[in-house]
Amino acid sequence: MGLVATLLGLVVLMEQKIWAQSGLLPQPSIWAVPGAVISTGSDVSIFCRTPPGVTTLRLYHYGPYMKWFESTPEEAQEVFEFSLQYMTHISAGIYYCEYTKGGEWSQISDRLELVVTVSSTSNYRLENSIRLIMAIIIVLSLGVVLLDAWKSRREPMGPLESPKMRT
Repeated sequence: MGLVATLLGLVVLMEQKIWAQSGLLPQPSIWAVPGAVISTGSDVSIFCRTPPGVTTLRLYHYGPYMKWFESTPEEAQEVFEFSLQYMTHISAGIYYCEYTKGGEWSQISDRLELVVTVSSTSNYRLENSIRLIMAIIIVLSLGVVLLDAWKSRREPMGPLESPKMRT
């Protein structure tokens, strides 16, 4: 299914590119805040800037699944914000935007490639390994103490001496 989505995305992209080349609508701009490289679980806002008078704006995500977000402007809105929360590797990929004005689609924006990295706060593998090793050391230490106590109980104690009485 991933290949089908990829091919479909390329067809849509090429169709829009050919359609936009016949018009004179300027290319929108795109950027991300806090940036294009973010850590897993972080939030990011993607902004698209268009000329005034836009009818519809779309933000496309070209990743594991081709999808888009659509926005309708309020009055003379030129900057559109798309807030994406809790980014994961599925959210990573290429983003671009385009708009309609007067029934025609614009050129697509430059690509914005979002990279999602593994943050130190979300990588618990090392911490859990250390905890596991410490638990093993504690269990082994307790085992040695118990074994020693068990062995000392099994050893015969010397003959019981009765206290001598003085007469």
